[in-house]
Amino acid sequence: MIYYRIKQRLIAAVCLVIPLSAFAHIIAITPITPFPSTISLLTLPFTASYLVTNVSQNVKFTAIDKSEFPGGSGLSISSNTCGSVLTPGQTCTISVTLNTASPEIISTYLREWAKPTADGMQYPINVQVTSMTSDLLLAGAANGNVYVSANGGANWAPTTSSPNNGTAIKCVSATSNYMYACSGDYIYYSLNGKSWTATTSPDNNTITSLFLDTTGKLYVGTATGNLYYSSNNGASWLSTTAQPDGSEIDSIFVTTSGNFYAGTANGNVAYSSDNGSTWSLINGQPDGTAVTSLYVGGSTLYASTSDEYAYTSTALTGGGAWTLYAQTVHSLFVNSSDSAEYAATQNGYVYSLTTGNMLGFIADSTINGIFQLS
Repeated sequence: MIYYRIKQRLIAAVCLVIPLSAFAHIIAITPITPFPSTISLLTLPFTASYLVTNVSQNVKFTAIDKSEFPGGSGLSISSNTCGSVLTPGQTCTISVTLNTASPEIISTYLREWAKPTADGMQYPINVQVTSMTSDLLLAGAANGNVYVSANGGANWAPTTSSPNNGTAIKCVSATSNYMYACSGDYIYYSLNGKSWTATTSPDNNTITSLFLDTTGKLYVGTATGNLYYSSNNGASWLSTTAQPDGSEIDSIFVTTSGNFYAGTANGNVAYSSDNGSTWSLINGQPDGTAVTSLYVGGSTLYASTSDEYAYTSTALTGGGAWTLYAQTVHSLFVNSSDSAEYAATQNGYVYSLTTGNMLGFIADSTINGIFQLS
């Protein structure tokens, strides 16, 4: 029996073909493109890659994959160049693809073994898969697709399926659990973009606007001029007592304190402090065309119109006026802290109004809605 020292521990080995006394480990695994700690279902499949290196001075070996990923984790080896003999200093690569359909926490290892030395290494893989991740951007297009960006708008990809069989998407929104799109008479929601579920229709008329508050309550406006809300993900709907101005509701915003804003096809911005029982038209019309987006960011009220202009007002409850802020804005998003402002265009581009920079190209289609999960 011969004894060898590895990592300061004595182990006994019998009949090893190559003595281990010259090394602690002769195999190393380092990430090239690792898995992020948190990843959204909407950005799957995701492929991570790893470098396997022969770090010995004089030992040849063949790297053998011994990974045993948990059943149902969606992990698989998608490519492996380590099937031949690695000489000292030589490398090979392994790619692991993740494609799962539901939120979960995955904790496992990439395991590689050096044959015939029986030396092995394992690299931890720990990923929390969620429905949505913060700062994920969504866009709804006239071509019927919902697009997702996980890198600030630089790159976009459509979800696996279209919510309404290619019918134009009018608006998009999301919570930490689901993304939502309005198309035709329905709101559609999805956990992973692979399949969509339609809510009931509030009044069997075209849904023209959508808002979700921090509790997940849905608010929609329709072509009839009614504003509806649902606390059970669209299984049933209630209507506000009064209409903002009787025309189609093209935008909705609800503050954390429960104040309502509605932008209408008549070009008005309406305000309600009593859950829609009464409305007042505030600050005059931005430019006389339909008000297609409304947001309160910080202490500023933002509005965009069908003439593709964006306006601001500091009079949140009325008594003020509108100031021209930006142009060529087909759809608008402003977060609650006013630290992120996005504008999407008729020709498929998205811009940051905060910096003035073009962020990326979404698709060769009009972008009717844009949203960032914060």
